[in-house]
Amino acid sequence: MQSNSEWLLQVFIEKTLNSICKKITLPRIININEFNDLITFVTFNNGETRKIDLLSVFSETGFNRSSPACVLTEPATFAQAQLRNATFSWDLDDLFITSKKWR
Repeated sequence: MQSNSEWLLQVFIEKTLNSICKKITLPRIININEFNDLITFVTFNNGETRKIDLLSVFSETGFNRSSPACVLTEPATFAQAQLRNATFSWDLDDLFITSKKWR
């Protein structure tokens, strides 16, 4: 049987760990507002609106011009983006992108 002080210590530890380990939630995209060439504006579930520049994203991620994803740099194709599971997606049946390096 636990003593009162042991029980209080256990409760304190549990409450401290719960407050430290609270689930971190990231804003989720809920709407794609408009397209302008390779730039789009999106709205998040926290009410925030942000500009997303596809060329900046590609340059920051080491985009390779020989990648099949290159088709997304065409403004008409980029503007076909749809929102699925709070992220961008395109219905491009002939495009399959992996994380493997392209030769």
